Amino acid sequence: MTDQSKTLPPGKPKRSASGDYEVGYCKPPYQTRFQKGVSGNPGGRPRGITMERAKMLALKEAYRSIPVREGGKVSSMPAIQVVMRSLVTLAAKGNGPAQRACIEMVQAIERDRAIEAKAKAEAEAMSPMSTYEMARRVAFLLVTGAQEGEKLNLPPIFRPDTSTEKVEKP
Repeated sequence: MTDQSKTLPPGKPKRSASGDYEVGYCKPPYQTRFQKGVSGNPGGRPRGITMERAKMLALKEAYRSIPVREGGKVSSMPAIQVVMRSLVTLAAKGNGPAQRACIEMVQAIERDRAIEAKAKAEAEAMSPMSTYEMARRVAFLLVTGAQEGEKLNLPPIFRPDTSTEKVEKP
């Protein structure tokens, strides 16, 4: 041991006369230490599976083609279609849980279709009118407005001009 190590407190790094740091156990060289403000793991811990990724994987598997033997021939169809066929087959054979699942699935699909149809009907009702339809409606309002103006005894200034007389210019 050197004199210098005796004079320094135990937590301080030991330096030689040349100013170099003494490298040893748990004492890496200064040049290889992490720089201030720079992370030692810039990418960070890889994230786990997210909900979107899980949904994507589930859909990928559901639509993956599977070879199926029907009768004497082999055909390929999506996995979800194979599952639906087996569910319907079980339900038709009298399996109670399969029957409930099949009925709930069909009812959910029918509800979704009804909601979509209602939204489509509302969107069509709110769609912009053609110029022809607008002109037809304005003409109707002008004709009925003239008739209503006479019934309400409105001053002539508020009544639309309904005279069919042609005014001749002198």
